[in-house]
Amino acid sequence: MAKVPSNNDTSAQAKTISATALYSLAFLEGALVIFAEMLGAKLLASYFGNSLVVWTSVISITIAALTLGYYLGGKLSVKENKIKILATIFSLAALFLAIMPSWSMFLFEKCQSMSVIKGSVVSVIFLVAPAVLCLGISSPIIIQLLTEQNKEAGKSSGQAYAISTLAGILATLLIGFYLLPNFGISIPVFCAALALAGISFFVRYTHLNALITLVVIIVGFQLFQEGEEEKFFKNIRHSEGLMGQIRVVDQSYIGTETVYRLLVINGIPQTIIFKIPQAVSFWQYVHRISMTASLKKGKKALLLGMGGGSIANELQKLDYKLDIVDIDERMYGFSQEYFYFKPKATTSFTCDDARHHIKTSSKKYDLLVFDVCSGEVQPSNLFTLEGIDDMGKNLADDGLILIQYQEALGLNEVSGSQSIINTFLERGYKVYKNVEAGDIASIVIAVSRKEVDFSKLKKEDLTPNTKIQPFADPFLEKPFEACKKNLKTGIILTDDKPNLELLNAKTIELWRTKMNENYGLKLMK
Repeated sequence: MAKVPSNNDTSAQAKTISATALYSLAFLEGALVIFAEMLGAKLLASYFGNSLVVWTSVISITIAALTLGYYLGGKLSVKENKIKILATIFSLAALFLAIMPSWSMFLFEKCQSMSVIKGSVVSVIFLVAPAVLCLGISSPIIIQLLTEQNKEAGKSSGQAYAISTLAGILATLLIGFYLLPNFGISIPVFCAALALAGISFFVRYTHLNALITLVVIIVGFQLFQEGEEEKFFKNIRHSEGLMGQIRVVDQSYIGTETVYRLLVINGIPQTIIFKIPQAVSFWQYVHRISMTASLKKGKKALLLGMGGGSIANELQKLDYKLDIVDIDERMYGFSQEYFYFKPKATTSFTCDDARHHIKTSSKKYDLLVFDVCSGEVQPSNLFTLEGIDDMGKNLADDGLILIQYQEALGLNEVSGSQSIINTFLERGYKVYKNVEAGDIASIVIAVSRKEVDFSKLKKEDLTPNTKIQPFADPFLEKPFEACKKNLKTGIILTDDKPNLELLNAKTIELWRTKMNENYGLKLMK
């Protein structure tokens, strides 16, 4: 690269980087802003989840960091040594990117006692914002250098922003559909940081660049060192993807030989079984759904939400012709490889969104089972009036719908579960509920067009796993209570106002807090 003749000769300084190179830097800046935002959100997901609160924190603070960066960049763009400043800014951005994975662990330790809102906001400020701030600063400097060459400020800025935005679009597709599923987080972060550090040398070599690049390399080596594993908490598999972080872990306790296998999505256990070939679920709700499903055994069932396959296993044992739908295609393989699920010839799997599937499917089922919680977040688009109309097209005249729902009862004046109940009642369905009490109650909601005779539930019709449960007899004696509409404690959900996640916000926060206390630090190690 040509040497700059004088710090005062801004024209000569601008000529040291061609317009093509500057547009390439604008492309890089746009791609890496999205890179930092998306991968930062994925790092946070295992600690604070994928709820609306977390994404609101990520998006708002990213935009705020960009805004501040553009402002500071505008101030720096009129300085005489802007090429040197640009090189330094890229180096710092590389450093902040490189430390994101390990820095996130430190932040989690400091923030895990905070609420989800406060913890996610603080974490995004210190995890994502520094890299985004630096990249934001670079944009006005690049535009100023282009303007000094082309003397057309509007044209230069328009082209730079267009190229930057295009890069963001391409980066989103690349990260979501290729990098995360195939390489996880650490490798792409390190490669991007190393590339950014190298780019800073292209802009201008300085001793600071060299020092920061050395630090980036050292941090990169640290990223791939195995952490100290919790003695009774063994990591079996770790997978990153667009649908979230999945871990398979084995957990045991002092003084017992029992081993539990967990499927953990974004830091929240979704499936827990006893690690034996019978794959007995630790969760009560799985057995309550299985017992209720015995009313339609041998018929056609649609399971929406697979997880580790506990409910799918039970439905197969009840001889259902089973169709399974899950938005994350990894679930079907994980359930077979780690959770003893063996699909029968009468079982099929489709990777699809639950609402999209029931809207587009023309098949009729005797049983629909919804176990669709992702992490701690219940989807808001399923149990609306319009979503229920879509379900109705898939339900046989005497068919049964079973919904698994978690809620901290009494936290909100308006209840999410009662809102689901109200919405089904609004469409003329018969609705029943069974509640397993606790800090966060596990609620099974049963829905049908016709009255359901639960007295037909017989112990001899249950699966072997369910028969041995100590709560089987009490459940069979009094399985469900009929529900009535109560607009004081529930609303009617619609596609225009899909407020389920907001109604469940306090439960989501309580659930995330409890899971971080029990599993957060162990998973981090």
